Amino acid sequence: MKFGAFFVGMAAFVLAACNPVEVLDETDTLVDRYQAHWNGGRIDPIWIEADEEFRGNVSKAQYAALMTDFQQILGDVKKSERASFNVNSNNGVTTVKVAMNTQFANGTGVEKFEFVEREGKMGLKAYHVESGLLEGYDFSQHDGLADTKADEPAEETKPAE
Repeated sequence: MKFGAFFVGMAAFVLAACNPVEVLDETDTLVDRYQAHWNGGRIDPIWIEADEEFRGNVSKAQYAALMTDFQQILGDVKKSERASFNVNSNNGVTTVKVAMNTQFANGTGVEKFEFVEREGKMGLKAYHVESGLLEGYDFSQHDGLADTKADEPAEETKPAE
């Protein structure tokens, strides 16, 4: 009987520690905030809220230059819908990958976000946008930015009901 109570208690702890629905709700909020900053041309809040690994992969100046170029090419985010997501928790670190089908002012694209939770704080680890509007864009002017590309999210993972 004690073992059963222990098992139920541990299962409840694990589910509470990594509740996919809560984590996804939090990342939805972060995506909305990122897109609002994008639309306002506000690089500083994105940079400040990003995870340390993101900031360690690229300088703020490089990131600002790239985002300014992308914002001019793509335009403001008009509408965005989640296409897929993946939530993974390993050794107390939760990583969430989200792909968004996004309608920009000048065309469509797929935004790929990767968030990581460290010490209770969720931050942007990587961001990448794919769009036909960016074909031919010269990335060589932004050395070192390849490391900030978010990996392709796995097939959509839905929490158990």
